[in-house]
Amino acid sequence: MERSYKLETYYFYSLFFIHLLTYRFAFIASAYVGISALYLLLNPEVKHKLKNYVAILLVLTITSAALFVGAHFREIAFLLWFMLLYLSFIKLKFPLKLMLKFLNVTFLFYLFLSFLVSFYIINGGFRAESVNLNQFTVSYFNFSWITLVGFAGTTAAIDAYAMLIFIVNLLYSSKFRWWMVAISLGAIVMTTRMTPWVMIIIAVGYMLFRKSRPMAYLFSLGLFVSFMIPHIFLDVPELQAIFFAISHGRSWIWNLYYDIFFQSDLTTILLGIRESKIPDVYLGNWIGYINAPHSSYFRILITNGLLIYLVFYFVITKIIIASGRFGRKPIFVVVAILVAAITNENIFHNHNPIYLLTMLYFSVGENRGNQEELK
Repeated sequence: MERSYKLETYYFYSLFFIHLLTYRFAFIASAYVGISALYLLLNPEVKHKLKNYVAILLVLTITSAALFVGAHFREIAFLLWFMLLYLSFIKLKFPLKLMLKFLNVTFLFYLFLSFLVSFYIINGGFRAESVNLNQFTVSYFNFSWITLVGFAGTTAAIDAYAMLIFIVNLLYSSKFRWWMVAISLGAIVMTTRMTPWVMIIIAVGYMLFRKSRPMAYLFSLGLFVSFMIPHIFLDVPELQAIFFAISHGRSWIWNLYYDIFFQSDLTTILLGIRESKIPDVYLGNWIGYINAPHSSYFRILITNGLLIYLVFYFVITKIIIASGRFGRKPIFVVVAILVAAITNENIFHNHNPIYLLTMLYFSVGENRGNQEELK
């Protein structure tokens, strides 16, 4: 009798829809931890010893909620969820065709909501405010359109997501494969952002060195220090202009946060901020104040400190190496996601879980054993 995979299916869809219900990240963080823990505890294939670890992580989550508030609790909860998610993939057996269906169905639903937000059919709170800052009228070859924003109200919420769906469907055969390629490509074009194309270019370049273990460590290091590069060349206006254009202004934000973080006391540098939120930076009258570093890597460093950052570096490097052992396709998907994290802080965050679910699916656990399906 063929297995139904209902538990895994409910698990994935629950994580996806939770993040659509609210943008109160403390709630999402707690819900992610709870859902992942429940999956591990209910899964009969998970050993009793592993379930003990899950119980310990749950206790740590509850303790962190009592000790920390605001942004810092959210970041601690994210790290705990990441560990639970990693554990859940160790024994995960989920067919590729079901994974592709999950990715495509959820993307189409998210894209539908994104169009509703882009045309102000639904909006509210900070989402409407974000739309105003992220929408522009662009013209190419006598065609004009308004930039597409994601459900969160920013182009960053949809551009890398659309490229991920484009890459996965281009590499793997699925139902309505070419329709999904066309739809995701259309969404990418409508955002007018460079991040999706940078994902492709760098991922292709890494393919030349994918079998080199030292290169995996070097490449991962490049990702983890990427936000520091503009600050190194702070006195070179020509390079600053290039960094600003490539990153869509994020290099400016990185430079401001670089000064704030690395001029902090040693305890903050090692252990991260202890305030209720990430410090504000001022970006002029048009934008005002923001409290987001606009880089998944920089966010982990600011909120958790250098010690956790180094641990995270080795974990991500291990994921890169693991995905590369079983063919070119899995590592291409994983590297593309990690590149997107340079300018998108939604990747390693209590936000859209699709990125981490996809990255771990193609790198961790028993899915890797099905080499003919994945490679």
